[in-house]
Amino acid sequence: MTDRRNFITGSAVAAASLTIPGKAIAADADAGILEAWERWVAARTAINVLPVSYDEWDTREENRLWQLVDKAEEDIRRAKAATKDGAAIQLWIALAHSLETLRQDELIATRNLAAFEQDDPDFDWNVRLLLAALRSLEA
Repeated sequence: MTDRRNFITGSAVAAASLTIPGKAIAADADAGILEAWERWVAARTAINVLPVSYDEWDTREENRLWQLVDKAEEDIRRAKAATKDGAAIQLWIALAHSLETLRQDELIATRNLAAFEQDDPDFDWNVRLLLAALRSLEA
């Protein structure tokens, strides 16, 4: 099992190097999206390791973390991606809203498209289309 520190470190996104064809783009064009993605991964990971509890502190901490997730998602949604990587992150966030399990959450946080391939036929069309778009961006 991966510990929290290694999971977050392994999920951090480096600066985008792929560009949308036909556009000259600076390497940091999607820096805001990449930074928001890192915040999203860190907050979602922290939520996923919280104990199931009705303790007031736990509830406050979970609410605080969900606020961080919401802010990161809003920053990603509002941004206009300039690179394939930025656009892929927007699709990964959309995928996160289409799936439910902890395992799927972890695969999204690590952007592990290959792990979703075996389950592709079992997903609803919206998920299958998001996976197809992600595959296209990797090409």
